[in-house]
Amino acid sequence: MNVANYPVWTLRRFAACLWVLLLGSLPAQSQSPIRVLELFTSEACRACLRADGLLDRVAREPRTVAIAWHVDYWNMRGWTDPLSLPSAGHRQYGYRDAFGLTGVFTPQVVVDGVASMVAGKRSLVEEALPQSDVTTIPIAVERMADSVMIGLPERSDMTGDVRVLLVLTRPDRVRYISGGDNAGRSSLSVNVVAELRTLQRWRGGAEKIELPRSDIEAHGGDSFLLIQRFDGLGRPRAIIGAERLLGEKSAGS
Repeated sequence: MNVANYPVWTLRRFAACLWVLLLGSLPAQSQSPIRVLELFTSEACRACLRADGLLDRVAREPRTVAIAWHVDYWNMRGWTDPLSLPSAGHRQYGYRDAFGLTGVFTPQVVVDGVASMVAGKRSLVEEALPQSDVTTIPIAVERMADSVMIGLPERSDMTGDVRVLLVLTRPDRVRYISGGDNAGRSSLSVNVVAELRTLQRWRGGAEKIELPRSDIEAHGGDSFLLIQRFDGLGRPRAIIGAERLLGEKSAGS
């Protein structure tokens, strides 16, 4: 076959399809599973600042995705958290109902969508990482100059509501808090969620998804892909796949 006779876009599409097919032949456990920790927190919550700092350590652990959701229901206590999102509280209330809890609280850590605990008593690494044994799905990520290509393998066990989610975060920074219970203190914000997008429902077929870098770098922070089950009432359940889209965060970064 003389590849010179084929348009560039045809060859690129062929290569992408071949890449997804090869992904499906890889052993499912070729790497240790990625664990996902979601911290629900607020700058207006006095008990949360230590957990915010500990999340930085978790975010640097290999094969770990650690993100912070700043909820908005603390905003009436003398400080409006500028990082808070209505969608953060909505997601936390979904977990509350899924876990059968009587209410929401901060700081809360949810591991892989299946385990919940109060954060900050000990190192989040020691507390949270052993709490889940969810079997995860390998996700292939190819980083190119202008886009990122994501490959999902063919799976016959993908029934029900399974969603492919894109999590966009803000740049890490130290923030000074000038009001409320934490007035005069500083908070380390790490992987704070700026936006959550549902890319598609996944039925288990081999898929390739190409995302422009302008999309995944829109808020200046890290970007993560999650595959998550939802129940019949739309409540979040097990996270069965995850990948960082912009490369690993090192201990010195």
